Amino acid sequence: MNIDDSLISSFVASVPKYCNSNIWDAESHIAYHSNSDKDPMTCNGECWIPRESHTHRSELQRLYCNLPGRYPPLYEKLLLKYRWSKNDLEIIRLLGNPPGRGFDGLLREIYYDERISSVLIPSGYVQFGKAPDLDYDPICFDMNARQSDGDCRIIRFEHDELLCNGRIGIFREVAKSFRDLLSKIVSGVPPEE
Repeated sequence: MNIDDSLISSFVASVPKYCNSNIWDAESHIAYHSNSDKDPMTCNGECWIPRESHTHRSELQRLYCNLPGRYPPLYEKLLLKYRWSKNDLEIIRLLGNPPGRGFDGLLREIYYDERISSVLIPSGYVQFGKAPDLDYDPICFDMNARQSDGDCRIIRFEHDELLCNGRIGIFREVAKSFRDLLSKIVSGVPPEE
């Protein structure tokens, strides 16, 4: 197992520790249960985890036609190997990558709020999460700040300026890279305020 696969496996294994904050996605009726012999459509007070579901790499090209650049390689691997519902992981509420044809469900998540996506996407930012708890601040890949390994920094934008004035306002770095973000989630580093 290489370093990326190991980090992804550790990330998936760490999701249950955030069980109390996982989100049942009632809109799309998507949830994954840690115990497959139970009804997958009801929570039963237990935790929902990403489910292994391989997607062909060619589906990424369809996704990239709608985005300003490629995802970091580690996020690509996660997308291609797993499907999941929205999850609150304390540092980030990860947008869902639901089962279905290609990444149509993920694209719906990215473009869900057109007022936000219409500002962020043309500016080179792709939302893949929201701030923890009930905060509406989008958390994005900064496609403008690529690192030599293809990763990019993770930015949190205050939603007020995006929604009220249609422009980017205050923002801050959440993590130096997607790899750094996954490492924080796996190790249980509390979110910065």
